[in-house]
Parts: sequence; C-alpha cells; structure tokens
Amino acid sequence: MASGYFNNIEEDVPTILKHLLEQARQPSGLLSIIVFVCCLSILRQRFKKSALPYPPGPSPLPVIGNIHQAPITDIWKTYKKWHDQYGPIISFQMGQKTIISLGSFKTTRDLLEKRSAIYSSRPHLTVANYIHRGLHTVLAPFGDLLRSHQALHATILNPRAAQQYESFQNFESKQLLHELLPRDGEDFVKVFRRYTYSTIATISYSKRFTSIDDEGVQRIERIATTVAEKLHKPSSLLLEAFPIFDYLPYPLAPWKQIGNRLFHESSSHFIELLNYGLATPSTTTNWAKQFHQQNLKSPSPLSTLQLSFVLASLFEANSTTDKVFESFVLAAALHPECISRAYEEIIARVGLDRLPQFSDMEHLPYTHALICEILRWRTITPTGVPHSLIRDDEYMGYRLPADATVIANAYTMELDENIFPDPHFFKPERFLEGKLPYAAFGFGKRACPGQHVARRSLFIVISRVIWGFNISHALDEKGSQIEIDSNKMVQSALSGPAPFRAWLKVRSERQREVIEREHFAKDGPGWEGEGEGDDAGR
Repeated sequence: MASGYFNNIEEDVPTILKHLLEQARQPSGLLSIIVFVCCLSILRQRFKKSALPYPPGPSPLPVIGNIHQAPITDIWKTYKKWHDQYGPIISFQMGQKTIISLGSFKTTRDLLEKRSAIYSSRPHLTVANYIHRGLHTVLAPFGDLLRSHQALHATILNPRAAQQYESFQNFESKQLLHELLPRDGEDFVKVFRRYTYSTIATISYSKRFTSIDDEGVQRIERIATTVAEKLHKPSSLLLEAFPIFDYLPYPLAPWKQIGNRLFHESSSHFIELLNYGLATPSTTTNWAKQFHQQNLKSPSPLSTLQLSFVLASLFEANSTTDKVFESFVLAAALHPECISRAYEEIIARVGLDRLPQFSDMEHLPYTHALICEILRWRTITPTGVPHSLIRDDEYMGYRLPADATVIANAYTMELDENIFPDPHFFKPERFLEGKLPYAAFGFGKRACPGQHVARRSLFIVISRVIWGFNISHALDEKGSQIEIDSNKMVQSALSGPAPFRAWLKVRSERQREVIEREHFAKDGPGWEGEGEGDDAGR
C-alpha cells in the first residue's frame, strides 16, 4: 500500500476491505489477513487501556508528584486518609514512580492472589539493590532465582514440616520464662529477642544464642539496624522517587559506598553462618544442610553466596516475631481483662502443674483469637512489602500501568469498619465469631513463607507467658503508674511499638517452681558446637 493509504480510516474502510479480499486470493493472503487482524486487535486493546484513567488519588504536582503530601513518619496513616477519601484502590506519584495502593481485602486478593502471575514481582529499590544485589528472597524480582528460592522453601516450611521445629521452640521458650523471673521481667524486649534469634538460628544453622549479649546476636542486630536505617532515610526515599540520581559517579553517590560496604559485611556473615551449619556433626540437622543437599541435586545449582542469602532471608523474616511479642506485652498492660480471660481458659485446660504444650493449641480458642487480634491491632508491616506490576492491567475500570509499585496497605485493611467494628479497640472475641481475614503474613505468591513456623512460636510463647506471669504498667519511684503511649510506633522498614516500660511478675510460687523445674529439666534437643550443649545458658 502507498504511504498515507489509511489517512482517513472511516472513508477508506471499503478500500481496506477490497484490498483484504484481493490479498485472500494470494497463496499467503490468508496468513497476512490473520496477522493484520491480530495486530489491529492488539492495537485496539492497547488504545482502550491507555484511554482508561488511573485509580483516583491526591492531585500531583509537576515533577515531584505527591512527595510533598507524604510524611516520613506514620505514612500508613496518610495512605488510610487517602483511601477513606478516594476508595479501596488509589494511585499517586512519588517523583517518577507510580504507586498503586490497595486498601481492602477484596481488591488485594483480586489482584495479588487471583492475578498473581503479573503481581508477584518486586520493584527495583535502588538502595536495597546495592545492599543485597537482588539476592534477598523477600526483595528479589520474579524470575528463575526466586523460583529456586521458593523450591527450597517448599520442603521445609509447609505446615507439616513446621511441626518438626516444635522441640526447638519448646526448649527455647522454657529459657525465656526463666529469664523473665528476675527484676520483674523489665528486660522483656531483650528476652523476647534472644528467644527469637536463638530459635531461628538453631533451626537454620544449629547455632544457639544463650544470651542477648552473644557476639553473634550483636552482629546480626548491627547489620539489621543499619540496613533498616539506610532504607528508611529521607535521602533513600528521595532516591527511589528519582532514580536518575543513581547515574551520579561513585564519589558523589554515598548510597553506593554504603550499600557496597553493607553488602560485603552482610554477605561475609551469611557465608560464615552457612559454613557453620554445614560443619555441624552428622547427627544434627538444620536448614543449611537440607538446602545444601537439595541444591546439589538441582540442574541449576545456586552458588555459595546465593545459597547463603536464601538462608539469611528466612532467618531475617522469622526473626521479626519479637516485634509481635512486644505488641502482646503492650496489649496485656493496656487490656488486663483480655489477659484474664485467656488465663482462665489456659488454666481450665492446663492447670497449674505444667506448662501449655503445642497439643493444647486447638483447645484454646480464645488464646488463638487473642493472638490474631494482636496481629491485627498493631501490624508490624503496615504497608507490607511492595509488589511490582509486570504488565499493564485493568481493574474496576481503571488502568494499572506496567512497572507500577503496588502496596497492600495492611494498616488500612486492618481498620476496615465493615469487617472489624470498632477497629481501634482491642477485642479478641471478634475472631471467635467467624473466620476473619488478616494481612500480617502478606498475600499471593509473595506471602511470608515462614508463617507456619511463626504461628507456632507465637502460640507457645504467648500462652506460656500468660500462664506464668501477670503483666502490668511499670511504676516509678513514687509508686505511680508510668503511662504508655499505645499509638506511638517505631518508624522503620519494620514497625512495632515505640519503647515502653512494663512489668511481668510471676503469678505464684507454684508457677515459679514449675518454670524452674522445666528450665533445668534435660528434655530439650541437644546442640553441638560453640557455646552449646544440653546445659548451655541454663
């Protein structure tokens, strides 16, 4: 056809049809027509989608978008205000990036679960990429490397496999109770943290931490704290909004220097832990050994560095439960009536002469509801981990563009009055009335792989602490109650209650005796290696 043949498409329709009929008489004419029709259909669909509006949201300014409206602190509260104003799906601009926020369980499940094939990647986070080089499971984009990680996870983190780790959780939680006895449990944050780190390190590497002051714990804390601080700095968030700054030369880009330093520091530590786990005696088993054996059988085995990051990612993900334990103490201090009801349920089942066991879990519905309410009431991931849209999509009459960052806004979902009446009140009984959703472990193919292990940890620790301890506000030197700001949260990549004081006092001498007896009983799994053994840390 001559150039300009279809300048006026409406007038030229008969001519186009005539031309197509002539082409159909040629040997290859039918194929040409099919290709033409397919191309026309694709162009029509693309034009239709591009004509659709983005989801509603606050009006952006040129260049900067909505950055001026998004505070660094409590940003999830700002997102909720926008959802209240614009609806369950909103969009806004952070510099050059389009953000889609999902504020209801329905929209989140419709997209992240039912359309998971195109919503399961992660956005390119400039600072995080320098720190992890795309090797961290949680932040890895969808692709072959992530599939390799998930294949390894599948064998050790399914519900049946999670039961195998109960002996470690049982053993470590007994030490936790014993550590809470002195000084009225005022060091509860450190105690919960040691339990969390030691349990997951034992499962991962057969490496036990008997004290929060252990150098291994301190090293993990330093790395995790530094990474969280760097990712949450205003300059880092600005860089994510304007990735063009990443083209600055190395001397003028401090995030590159910091990222490289953190990568080398963390990767050397991860490899060191992996080698430690592999070197343990043949009588012990751990994730390091299991992953190593599976990796040897893989047609495309991971490198030592890649394998170390698979393990480290699981370690980091499962070590976040200490924040939930802090929320539990906060709820217990503020709502003693709920703890009293849980205690009555536990005592009716367990009595005073033994600790709650995993076999009691299904017989303690209110305690289970209490844990669910803690996860809802003070979610530790208020904006979740961001997803990335692989290609253009359409939903509810809106256009969702490829490469948009998609946020599952847990904070907004957990405060949905249609699902959770009086959402700001702590009411465990709401979870007794029917199966309610919660967003604590994420959605779709990127949901937390260690959630079955985490649920068991939450149950055994919380049920045993309720069984053994009264939890209350701390008192000052004058005997006055020290108030707690329950709404103040830590501002970081992972949220949680801001530091507060509370007392955990053993309920009776009878319960103290049981805690002491269980602590010194040699009924836990054995550990070999540095600082370990049946009596280590007792």
